[in-house]
Amino acid sequence: MKRAIVTIVVGDYAKRMADSTGPLMESYASRCEADFVVIMEPRFSSLGQLYYEKFQLHEMYEKYERILYLDNDVLVSPDSPDVFREFPATHFCASSEEHWSK
Repeated sequence: MKRAIVTIVVGDYAKRMADSTGPLMESYASRCEADFVVIMEPRFSSLGQLYYEKFQLHEMYEKYERILYLDNDVLVSPDSPDVFREFPATHFCASSEEHWSK
């Protein structure tokens, strides 16, 4: 089963942040036996906001069966469990930062 962990890194600020977060995500992807994919080219910028670049995930389902999207500012703990094993492929999972930032 082909898996990917995906993030978006567009712009100088995001690139500086990815210097810290990217290696943790890449290590996590390796532990999860997933490809680490970084979207660096904006294709929906005419819509005015970078979060529209998440639409690029749709095309990735031609190559991957399961995808975990992480915002570029996420620090993945070295002891994070493999979410692909924790949650069945039949489920959609999402998390809001509001719960964790209180």
